[in-house]
Amino acid sequence: MQRNATHTGYYPHQPSFESILNNYTECWSSYSRHNMGALYYSFYLDAPHRDQMMIFPDGCIDLIICCNKDNPTANICGSITKEREGIFSNAGCDVFSIRFLPGYADRFLKHSASHFTDQEIPLQDVIPNAEQLLTHISNETSMQRRMTIFEGFYNQVSRQDYEIPLLVKYITEQITTSNGAISMVDLSQDIGYSSRYISKLFNEYVGMSPKLFSRIVRFQHVLDALLKGNYEGILEEIMELGYYDQNHFIKEFKAFCSFTPKKYIEYQASLPM
Repeated sequence: MQRNATHTGYYPHQPSFESILNNYTECWSSYSRHNMGALYYSFYLDAPHRDQMMIFPDGCIDLIICCNKDNPTANICGSITKEREGIFSNAGCDVFSIRFLPGYADRFLKHSASHFTDQEIPLQDVIPNAEQLLTHISNETSMQRRMTIFEGFYNQVSRQDYEIPLLVKYITEQITTSNGAISMVDLSQDIGYSSRYISKLFNEYVGMSPKLFSRIVRFQHVLDALLKGNYEGILEEIMELGYYDQNHFIKEFKAFCSFTPKKYIEYQASLPM
């Protein structure tokens, strides 16, 4: 799959979605890319795959909609801080999803991102009239039509005057452009605020501390390299990424993946094409 960088410069991987699920599709609209900071994706979820998904931390918040016409459901899946299996209660249905990039979900959800971290919360518990949205989306079969419906609903319920604080944008950009290698001391000195203040603000909009987000971005950078078959290149880069040594690199990778890097490469190679 050809992957294009977002306007934020950060485009995390969820390989289980990308390589395992039937009819997996990713799509931007010009509005979602520039106004919502959100990527659309869809797939058909069959029963055998429901409990086989490995979900990796990526700093994003996802809205997962099961398009069952008789009983559509939707959960807000907050940023996760360690690898987990599966996020689906139903199978045998089309799934239409929105992945909000770090910092962008607050405009729609109107809650601190930290409220959702490591949580799955029904959309109806957060957004009024969500049932109407789910009915309209589940009655459509076209991804384009579902995107149009969601963007109309988004414009009705989101805070139109909301802007991500420039400081949060700057911190996110510094972390992502450095592939998570920037130190928190350097970041604090650069922007002139204490680490405590930075952490509090970042946690509100992204759902975790900038230090944890940096580790996740670094993991995602390594994951991208492994998926491209560049394990040796990453070994040459580990010191520049802020890993102390190879043991630290392996331990950090396992914290977010549960596999060592080499075992994960073997696992990916074993998957049916």
